[in-house]
Amino acid sequence: MEDSIWASLAKSLLSLFINEENKKKGKIAATEATVAIHFDAPKDEPKTQIQSVPKTDLIPILPSSIDWASATAKITDHFSVGEALALHSWNRLATEQDGVTDDVKSNIVFLCQKMEKVRSILGCSINVHCIYRSPDYNTQVVKAIAHDVHSMGMACDFDCNGDKTIDELHATLEPLLEQLNMRMERNTPTWVHLDIHPVGNARYFNA
Repeated sequence: MEDSIWASLAKSLLSLFINEENKKKGKIAATEATVAIHFDAPKDEPKTQIQSVPKTDLIPILPSSIDWASATAKITDHFSVGEALALHSWNRLATEQDGVTDDVKSNIVFLCQKMEKVRSILGCSINVHCIYRSPDYNTQVVKAIAHDVHSMGMACDFDCNGDKTIDELHATLEPLLEQLNMRMERNTPTWVHLDIHPVGNARYFNA
């Protein structure tokens, strides 16, 4: 591109010189010479598709507006109370006696709103394994620590009904954790764990 610029400049200066000589000889009227420099058009750069989080505002949802005793009651468009509070091995929904406080309900609402964004990113339906687990359920059934992120209503374990492998889900979501402001657990064999707990050591962590 530099060679073409200098060549164009040289031609313009030569034209200017010839015009001046011709004016002296009275051959042409005085004119204004224009120096035109032509730049090569930039070549098109190959474009890469970068997945991003949908820029949608979270619509305020009051936990008090939800019937937490009804499994079919909607929390958000695609997530229900039944999915959020199911204690599967005990064949019932978690209740206040299991630790479902107002704070836990608020966490669940916010989590489900985040999961709507995750669902949109993945482009497939989400099969919820669990969201809330009571401390007793954690210790007696799951054999986990009593007060984990599930007992706070801050975590969702799920898969995509076979539409995508767990490895594919991890690969898609890991680069977006910062934008989502969520954490994800590594090496989960048959489910994906996402949570809204504040970041400790890393967003993509080993349990």
